[in-house]
Amino acid sequence: MEILYDVPDRASTADSVI
Repeated sequence: MEILYDVPDRASTADSVI
């Protein structure tokens, strides 16, 4: 999972990127 933005600890955000 690649996070392009600052994320504390939200798996929900990572799912949105996929």
